[in-house]
Amino acid sequence: MAVTIARRPFLPGEEGLWVELQAGKLREVLVHGLDCLADVSIRNREAPLAIQHASEVVRLEPFRETGYQRLMQAHAMLGNRAEGCRVYERCRTLLREEVGFDPSPELEALYLTLLHLPSSGNQEC
Repeated sequence: MAVTIARRPFLPGEEGLWVELQAGKLREVLVHGLDCLADVSIRNREAPLAIQHASEVVRLEPFRETGYQRLMQAHAMLGNRAEGCRVYERCRTLLREEVGFDPSPELEALYLTLLHLPSSGNQEC
């Protein structure tokens, strides 16, 4: 319910500091709600839903590594290691080029886990 409400535009056509602050709070609610939906979807083994929710988080907040982590987990759940590795590389490149940082140890550990998962088919990272 929170995600549905948070997706609505806040006072469209209005401007000002207060409007921007409130819209920012609404965006935080949206991202948090999508994170929760992605987590629940992963726990329920609903990988396509987890991918949908985590992808939206990554689109909204491209510098938040947790969105990438959930997205990588969901792809791994589907047995799609290559896509999980591609998500990692996209995050790593963005962080290095835009802010000069390497991914967190947690994201790196998840990537290394993906590399060592049994392969389903000819997928390689």
